[in-house]
Amino acid sequence: MGATCVHVAPFFGEKPIGDITKDDIEQFVAVRLDNHQSIKSTRNYLGFVHSVFDFALRNGPVVANPCKAVEKPEAVDEDQDIRFLDQAELDALMATAAGPRTRRKAGRLSAQGDCDASPTARRCRGKLSQPSSGSPSRRRLAVPSRPG
Repeated sequence: MGATCVHVAPFFGEKPIGDITKDDIEQFVAVRLDNHQSIKSTRNYLGFVHSVFDFALRNGPVVANPCKAVEKPEAVDEDQDIRFLDQAELDALMATAAGPRTRRKAGRLSAQGDCDASPTARRCRGKLSQPSSGSPSRRRLAVPSRPG
């Protein structure tokens, strides 16, 4: 109900469902993305609107589902496991993580071979959390080096 009240209903307002066109749906998708909604969320909202039109199609108020003609936004294929920090983010991270416990953790990671350095980036792979059961969650952190 939250997505309906916050995103869908305010966009379409009082417009009758039978008057909503493919162009309206495409504009809805564009506005979601322009408002910095994630592609996944936008696709979920589009799926919801598609289902509403399918229901209306089965029950008579509409004669076609305009969502069928709208292309879904494509997810960007990127490695979610690696994110490079810019210099300001690196400085903030180092200032926050400058305690002795953090230095010990970094030393253990380095000793385990989970960190490597190159001229352009330092990558560390380490345990971020220890679940109560099963194996620990792991993520990699890529930290760019200063040039020169």
